Amino acid sequence: MAMASLNSSPNPSPGAVAVEGGKAYYFGTCSRSPFDPGRFPQSLNVANGRARLDNFDAASGNLWSFRFVGGHASVFSEPRMLAATSKTRGVEDSTPSRSAKLDQRKFTLSCLNLQANVDEQQAMYLGPDLSVVPDEGRAQLWQFAQVASTRNLLPGEMHLQIRAHGTEKLLCSDDRRLNVYLLKPADAAMLDPVTGNFIFNDTWEVTPDEDPPAELLENLLQSLS
Repeated sequence: MAMASLNSSPNPSPGAVAVEGGKAYYFGTCSRSPFDPGRFPQSLNVANGRARLDNFDAASGNLWSFRFVGGHASVFSEPRMLAATSKTRGVEDSTPSRSAKLDQRKFTLSCLNLQANVDEQQAMYLGPDLSVVPDEGRAQLWQFAQVASTRNLLPGEMHLQIRAHGTEKLLCSDDRRLNVYLLKPADAAMLDPVTGNFIFNDTWEVTPDEDPPAELLENLLQSLS
């Protein structure tokens, strides 16, 4: 797709995965709490009109695309909008937590499957208050930083911290309450006073909506047999 190639990350750093604009992704949680075998994998979902967590295989509201400013798809690519968004909005582009390198490009997040009926699909966007908005001009602008993973990832998968442009706030999740928040790094690092575990997750496991290579699946099945 031309749009995706125009919006891919240029010259990613060694070990980094190129983020493709216009491509469909799932945003799974990277839990910082001990593994709970009774908890089904969760992902970013807006099926009820606001960002929250829901089962990874939910029927709607969980498929996302990056629409980069400067790519042909985004309304922010119009000359007037580009001039406005290029101005600093009061906060320097500081690096997110854990020394992740911030990608300087800005983007909106578009939900591709808010309606369960494919024939009724309409692009919707994640807004500044984490509700969905139909007008991309009212959507929140974001930036991301790739974070090194502590486990093997599938081809095209990546771990990202996502920050609201013009602020230091990170898009975070809470596994226990299934909520999604915008939090300052210090707040995102809060610990549960009882368990000592992190309360919030500040990173997302971003997985492309595509079948993994057959050879990879075959190797996985062999390792389990």
